[in-house]
Order: sequence, then C-alpha cells, then structure tokens
Amino acid sequence: AIFSPNTGIVDWGQVTRAYTEDFKALGGEVLLSHTVVNFSSLSSDKSKDFSDGVAVHSANAAPLGFSRVITCGGLYADKLAVASGCSAHPAILAV
Repeated sequence: AIFSPNTGIVDWGQVTRAYTEDFKALGGEVLLSHTVVNFSSLSSDKSKDFSDGVAVHSANAAPLGFSRVITCGGLYADKLAVASGCSAHPAILAV
C-alpha cells in the first residue's frame, strides 16, 4: 500500500461526462465506439504534422477528418499517444 495524504478518490466516469458536456457546449462532437488505429495529417504529405487537420483512422469506420482531436483512451492512452506522434512515455503497465 502507498500512503498519500494529498490525493483523493475521483469518479472518472463523472469527470469524463462533465468534460463531454463542456466540449459539446463549445461545438465539439463526441464519437464513441470507434477503435482508433492511427492518425494522419489531412495535408498531402501524410506526416504527423497536424496543422492542416487530423484524419482519424478507425477499425470500424472510414477515416474521419477534424481540425482538432481529443482522445480519451483509458488504458490505451499510451498507444493513442504513440499513434498521434507523441512519446511512448510514460507508458501504462498492466499489472
């Protein structure tokens, strides 16, 4: 056990629902049940330079284009980070 007097228990489901409502209120679109396998640039060079927008490649749908993307992958967050061109660290280790 770890003693940490400056932390607390958080209901992440409630936090995510609150973020979702804020995001929608600002005009964002939330897509659920999309198994993301990759991200690519909407520009012609298909690099990880997303300044022209992001194509989200899903295992269960045609690629979708967006100007910005926020991911919420839980235990898959590190894999989504790598797919988007970010660092693999810190990694999530299942125990």
